[in-house]
Amino acid sequence: MANNMHELTLRWVEVGEIRTQTIWDRQPSKNSGRVRIGRDPTRCDIVLLHPTVSGLHVEIFYYRKRNYFYLRNLRHSNPPKVDGKRLYEGEVILNEGSIIYLGKVKIKVIAIDPIISSNLLLSEARIDRERNNGRPVLKQRVAKQKMAGREKRLVRRSRYAHAINYALAEPKRLTCRRERRLLPTYGLECPHCQKISPLKLMEFGCPWCGASLSEAKCVDIIHNKSFEEKL
Repeated sequence: MANNMHELTLRWVEVGEIRTQTIWDRQPSKNSGRVRIGRDPTRCDIVLLHPTVSGLHVEIFYYRKRNYFYLRNLRHSNPPKVDGKRLYEGEVILNEGSIIYLGKVKIKVIAIDPIISSNLLLSEARIDRERNNGRPVLKQRVAKQKMAGREKRLVRRSRYAHAINYALAEPKRLTCRRERRLLPTYGLECPHCQKISPLKLMEFGCPWCGASLSEAKCVDIIHNKSFEEKL
């Protein structure tokens, strides 16, 4: 919806001819973001020739946060009439089918694309006339959507902060320590001098007395136990 082109089409009769004008939400104009209507061609984007129209009468703009086209009065001494009500100051929402009177010129909103009706908005909104100098301030569904978006962003930020704190936290030290056990190391006990020699000297004999180690016992050097005792 945010990337859609929003447009509003006006129709009126001038000098016996039917004229139409389409206004886009990003339409280039003499005043950025606003299309002004009046009799002065130097200040207005849509020029009406009828003498009852003021030189700078009204302007139409698109309010992106609320997804509505608005009409704003620029001539307090010659206020426009929108849907049968005089607009002395401020702005009013334009709907498809709205009738605008600028002096004696009747202008009709014949199309709004995408079509957005204010009836659903008014049914859900609360009107607070104590603010904004007595003019109604509509608390729209858009405000609820913004609040929901803020809550989602806060949840994501809290999860991200929790992940960062967990990553930066010092690792917990293990309270239990396993007892280190030494693996057995075996040797050959000489049957003549009872000295222990490495296993690799079995073919060479005892290095101390020179006796043969073919009949030597295999013993655990660290625990001082023979292989037969362990079995």
